[in-house]
Amino acid sequence: MTVQIFKKFRWLPYGNAHKFAVASLALIWLYHFSWIGTGALEHYDEYLTYDRTLGFERFSDWLTVYRSNVPDFNKPPLQYWLSAALIYIGIPDLIALRIPSMVFGGLFIFSTGYLAYKLTKGSILAGWISAILLCSSTQFWHFSTSAMLDIGAGAFITLTLALIFKSIEDKRVWLAVAFVTTLGAWQKAPFSLAIFVISVICGLLSFGLLNEAERKSLRSRELLAALLLASIGSTAWFAIQYLHYGAEALRTYYIEQSAARILPGENQIFKRNLDDTISYIYSGGEIWPRGLGFFAAFAIPFATKRPLAAIIPIILLLYLFFISIGSGYISHRYSLLIVGLLMASTSVMLCTVLRKKLNLGISVAILSLSSAGPIKTDSQLTLYPDPLLVTAAEGLEHIGNSLNSREVFLLCNWNVKKKVPTGMASILASNGRPFLALTQVSDVQAKLRQINNRQRLRGFCTSEQLQDIVALIVTPEIDGVFGPYVSWTAEVGTNE
Repeated sequence: MTVQIFKKFRWLPYGNAHKFAVASLALIWLYHFSWIGTGALEHYDEYLTYDRTLGFERFSDWLTVYRSNVPDFNKPPLQYWLSAALIYIGIPDLIALRIPSMVFGGLFIFSTGYLAYKLTKGSILAGWISAILLCSSTQFWHFSTSAMLDIGAGAFITLTLALIFKSIEDKRVWLAVAFVTTLGAWQKAPFSLAIFVISVICGLLSFGLLNEAERKSLRSRELLAALLLASIGSTAWFAIQYLHYGAEALRTYYIEQSAARILPGENQIFKRNLDDTISYIYSGGEIWPRGLGFFAAFAIPFATKRPLAAIIPIILLLYLFFISIGSGYISHRYSLLIVGLLMASTSVMLCTVLRKKLNLGISVAILSLSSAGPIKTDSQLTLYPDPLLVTAAEGLEHIGNSLNSREVFLLCNWNVKKKVPTGMASILASNGRPFLALTQVSDVQAKLRQINNRQRLRGFCTSEQLQDIVALIVTPEIDGVFGPYVSWTAEVGTNE
């Protein structure tokens, strides 16, 4: 019955639903693509992307990610490689840094539409509506026009799940699932691998409810081969790092960067209550399309008569579970990892419940406009940096132009409101050498002990931060004032 309902909606203009869907979404994407050369880097983590991107050529080493001029094991290399390659062939840095996110944004739109299309067993309208709802997300376009990794991570998660539904129908597609899973792991984290494994487990648990073709696909050698290849591919990058740098690479990524965030621990700073946890669903203020999608996900297995669709609510519950118990910092932008699933769920339920096309159209329009519609202005995309960052950049360039080989650069970074991106400091002030980026006043004395007494300090702090450490260094000489920041030099020692 559900499939018959979907077939009634082949009323889209021009007599060809596929062409209309693709053309309309492509025009929306191209409009936002036109903004990528506007403004400057705005996010703290965008400068980390920039620093890591430049590290490959700076150190002539494309098999190590560098941050602050030392090997960094927090993130895999895929997006950094892409931006570095674009810079290498002469694309301006800002555009080269944003292009991968925009390309992944296009992939994200396709993946979201394709997921809804597969869930409804071929409704072009359901696919188009889910993609339009995603395009209406300001948060989605904000990060698609940035140099961040989250859009790529979300795109690969959504595409992995969509291809799993396709693989259930055609076992030859399992190898494509393995490939996309690997790309997802090399983009940010092995989320796609976890979804692949969870999906297979769900399939096996609901084995008796599946039709013969679906059971045959779950018993196929192609699935076993895909699981093996996905497991190898998803861990290959950090296997390379382990061979090169030892167990420190694995400990940093799998324990400090991953497990410490989502598992319970002693750190109570980031403890989240129920309201905090739920806010990770509707981040960006998009309460209605995302909230509806969350509840719709639980009805989809019944509405579409597809037991395997239970994968989606299970993934959403696991997402909330690990956020609720995690003791580490988790950004609200991580909601981008599941936004494709939410929009696809919303679309499927709208197409199932609303049989009259006028009611469906009005509902989609209301949900889209509740997120300010699919066309965003430059102010909505926040492409321009805070003026304080511009001022900090001027001061850091001043230091970089005069830093000599005897000086050690020190960045005071424990004032949250005036925090300077360490990536910016690395690019503009460090001259390709390791430096001290201090996030706590209590770290200063221990870090200064590591410096040779024959070396001088070259610092960048706010005036207040300099007063915090003035007793730990020999009388500093200020050589530049840049808004609230000061550039200074000092000998290593104490003022006492």
